[in-house]
Amino acid sequence: MRKGWEIKNLGEISDIVNGGTPDTNIPKFWDGENLWITPKDMGKLQSIFVDDTLRKITNEGLKNSSAKILPPNSIILSSRAPIGHLAINVKPISTNQGCKGLVPKKEINFLYLYYFLYNSVDLLNSLGTGATFKELSGSKLSSVEIPLPPLSEQYEIVSILDDAFESIELAKSNAEKNLINARELFESISLKTFSDGIKIKNWPLEKLEKYCKVVVGYVGPISKEYVNDEKGILLLSTKNIGDNGISLKKLTRINKSFHEKNKKSQLESGDIIVARHGESGHSAVIPEEIKEAHALNVIIIKKSSELSSNYISFLLNSGILNKISESKSGSVQEIINTSIIKDLIIPIPNTAEQIKIVLNLKSISEETKRLESIYYQKINDLEELKKSILQKAFNGELKTSKLSV
Repeated sequence: MRKGWEIKNLGEISDIVNGGTPDTNIPKFWDGENLWITPKDMGKLQSIFVDDTLRKITNEGLKNSSAKILPPNSIILSSRAPIGHLAINVKPISTNQGCKGLVPKKEINFLYLYYFLYNSVDLLNSLGTGATFKELSGSKLSSVEIPLPPLSEQYEIVSILDDAFESIELAKSNAEKNLINARELFESISLKTFSDGIKIKNWPLEKLEKYCKVVVGYVGPISKEYVNDEKGILLLSTKNIGDNGISLKKLTRINKSFHEKNKKSQLESGDIIVARHGESGHSAVIPEEIKEAHALNVIIIKKSSELSSNYISFLLNSGILNKISESKSGSVQEIINTSIIKDLIIPIPNTAEQIKIVLNLKSISEETKRLESIYYQKINDLEELKKSILQKAFNGELKTSKLSV
């Protein structure tokens, strides 16, 4: 530790304040003038600074609950569900019982304290206890040790971190934009391929069901059929529909006897599975190496002798079929049904043209994935750089005028 630095507990350099919730059944406690925030609200913040909240409580609500007003420039920490959301209030604010407020004392800069807590989220999580969900107690939080340089050095460290984080966030934002642009470029090329085929090459249009049988895979509880045996049958669902085709990262297997009894849900190589919810309409082709599998809660498009399965899948994923997203049904979760897929009017080029399209789009897709991998790695590297800079900051290793040797 650097000369002139001390080690203190968070309880020594800040007042730790618990939150509370007024009775939600008493209207006079709510819709008042006092800001009031929860961990859920904190998870939706677009900035580390908060100057307004979705819900507010009255002075009467404050008096009749354990909620307390935190002065501006306090650090708000979610202490359960989850542990680790952080915010700085620019106006007086109160919190519910899922948050702790840290009111800095005069010997610590509030931004220095914020950066320390940001760097300590893993530690704070490890201190949480509880069977249903982990919660960080005030006493545990209070006992966490913080390296404390003189106030002037704290300001200098904060200045360096602000500049570094601003540059990192700019670089990260550019990488994220490049990632989005790579995806949009592929979608644009894909969409143009099919649109030009219809408008310029006059490909005929037909209903998908004319060429392919469309059914729904098994829908219902199936966990009792799970097996650990490698001889079990692969169960494929929406989670297995990846950007590069069928994803085998999260594999589940079921009893072969169950598979054989439910023939409608049986899959073979060349079949297509289509997501019914989530990214509904997104599809993937069962590859050659999967000779048989079972479908769970997805739409199955059986392979056709006249249409390439990969052609159909590229078409479904191209964005040209907006009817899918516009025609969802279901009250709890938006779901597409088989009639939407069956009734899709799709362009039908000849076999040679289908092969040409698939090869071209596969090539472009692979290049897109290569670029995406580069951008993902850059984003991860930038996050690691953040951690490295923070680690150096609190070990007294940053090269500053105060810290130089």
